[in-house]
Amino acid sequence: MRDLRNELNRTENPSSSPSVPQSDGAKPLSVEIHQPEAKGLEALADLVRPLLSPLASGALVVLFLLFLLLQREDIRDRVLRIAGTADLQRSTAALDDAAIRLGRFFLMQTLLNSGFGIFIAVALSLIGVPNAVLWGILAGLLRFVPFIGSLIAAFFPVAVAAGADPGWSMAVMTAALFIVSEPAAGQIVEPLVYGQRTGLSPVAVVLSTLFWTLLWGPIGLLLATPLTVCLVVLGKHIEGLRFINVLLGDEPPLLPEERFYQRLLADDATDAADQAEEELKTQSLSAYYDAIPMKALVLAQGDAAEGKLTSEKQQAICDTVNEIIEVLSDYQDTDPIDDDWGQVRSRIELDPDVLEPEATAGLEEFSHLEVVFVFDRVDPASVTTGARRPRGRDDMPPLGILAQRGKSRFNRIGITTCELIDAAPGRIDVRGLDAVDGTPILDVKPYMLGFAPRGEVREPAWATELMQRYW
Repeated sequence: MRDLRNELNRTENPSSSPSVPQSDGAKPLSVEIHQPEAKGLEALADLVRPLLSPLASGALVVLFLLFLLLQREDIRDRVLRIAGTADLQRSTAALDDAAIRLGRFFLMQTLLNSGFGIFIAVALSLIGVPNAVLWGILAGLLRFVPFIGSLIAAFFPVAVAAGADPGWSMAVMTAALFIVSEPAAGQIVEPLVYGQRTGLSPVAVVLSTLFWTLLWGPIGLLLATPLTVCLVVLGKHIEGLRFINVLLGDEPPLLPEERFYQRLLADDATDAADQAEEELKTQSLSAYYDAIPMKALVLAQGDAAEGKLTSEKQQAICDTVNEIIEVLSDYQDTDPIDDDWGQVRSRIELDPDVLEPEATAGLEEFSHLEVVFVFDRVDPASVTTGARRPRGRDDMPPLGILAQRGKSRFNRIGITTCELIDAAPGRIDVRGLDAVDGTPILDVKPYMLGFAPRGEVREPAWATELMQRYW
């Protein structure tokens, strides 16, 4: 190297260095410098150096998580202090609500991603892709990264299938597997399941993912649903932010009568009739008229009295109502179909003269409620004090009324265990309440495991058959 440096210096300063005779047409020599190959610790350092940054970030995340878990009670108290101690009940309810919803979300995300990984592993095994279990585990883990995680996970098995199969059939089937399964899981299953478990509407799950991704990039993609859940909880418990809960929550934005009235204002008889046909699955025609159209007409009467409706609009509403009545004229005013109650959503409105707004405090921590109500529309003349056939079915044996749960009992009281959807001051939303609209509610109690049946539970075969389609 020293000789080479001297040679270069002589080339750059020909006047100060002795001339070197060159033959005519001679070309300068090319020089290449090669670094020696790394060995031992140097090779190990080159291998580890690119991993240091993500490993350091991961270590900081774990350390921060451990700190939060160890100091969770102190941090909770500080958050409550920031929110204000004047209304500790509402602040505590908001924190508990957020914790429950996020816990459900992470649990469902883990279960869904695990199921997706198992499905991919089984499908790849059937296709014949080598190391199918490994690719299934990778697919399940990468699905925690929304939308793009499965695309990354699909690359490796597709590449292996292309290399293992002389033709293209295995690679095409592997690619088709991910192309079909990922949209089905991400666009159909996830919004429905996450919406029910987190209190978000399916549209909110998709829109929140797009918004937070555009705002924060990959980090926003990972945190989209948890952040949106926290915003919805704030909207639920803070009056000034209630619009967030209305826009993104899974609660019905309008009451049935308000929705019906809006359809009347829009001259949309078709949608109003569709709404009526859906309601008639759970109640009779006369009960439906009393519960929804009559209340909607009361709203219209109030707007007309305040001068908000012109005479032309009033006439249009009248014509739309007549059109709906004509569509529903084919329905007989019979008892409602007393089946398929499992997915029926109901709102229990609390009487402010009887219960204060704080009466529902803490109720949201329970998953199920026991609702006690009155079968107020049962004709007293049809009350049974002896024996009858359950649900009037001829294939059922005559049984005493105390051995049944029918509505024609002597006290006309019903008790149903329902799934709690939401509890707020003045109202309770439940799913699976087998009572028609307007039913008087006597009491609501949380379902506690301590009051669950003790010992073996048994029932006769006729009871199992009777309830096959009820829910």
